[in-house]
Amino acid sequence: MTAFFEIPPPPPVTDLDWIQPVWRAPPLNTVGSRVAIDFVLARTNEVAVFVSSVMAYPTGLAIGLGVRRRSFSLNPSSNMSVGSRDAPADGLHFGLQFSDGSKVTTLDSGPTVDENDPQALPARAVLTHNGGGGGVHSFDHDFWVWPLPPAGPLAFVCEWLAQGIPLTRIEIDGSPIVAAAARAEVLWDLPESSGSGGWAAYAPLA
Repeated sequence: MTAFFEIPPPPPVTDLDWIQPVWRAPPLNTVGSRVAIDFVLARTNEVAVFVSSVMAYPTGLAIGLGVRRRSFSLNPSSNMSVGSRDAPADGLHFGLQFSDGSKVTTLDSGPTVDENDPQALPARAVLTHNGGGGGVHSFDHDFWVWPLPPAGPLAFVCEWLAQGIPLTRIEIDGSPIVAAAARAEVLWDLPESSGSGGWAAYAPLA
């Protein structure tokens, strides 16, 4: 008896025709090295902002930023989401300053790169918000910093005027970060990319 439903053969397995830009997120083929860095960046009687984790890669840093709040507020500027360039001026802002004086912040505009060339690099350092979540009293953010900051002083900076936190910075020694990045383990080589297709999946956040 002839089958009524003819199941087509599976498509051939091929390498993906894209690569993730190094400036966009931690490399998919590398296990980062955790750095012993965690501290309260700023706090009041009602809110606290703290660095919860730092993971070093040869191409950058993955940073965990935590926010805690004692009580609930309907004030939009009390939202624990980290502000983008469209956020209220008195909202929560975060950034870093490198030893050469350059900086990256959550208010920066997206990098300008050639979208037809996945190997293209931004002209300046990039701070990317790669998600987060929480509730009324607790919120945790994931950030990616590209490139790896140089050895020397590295400043973590925040401001949240709506919650009474002025411009606040804590400076650390960046040397342990550079050393940790050298210990990151590359699991395997990534496939070569023709540069066509897939780039839109890793385009800069609006």
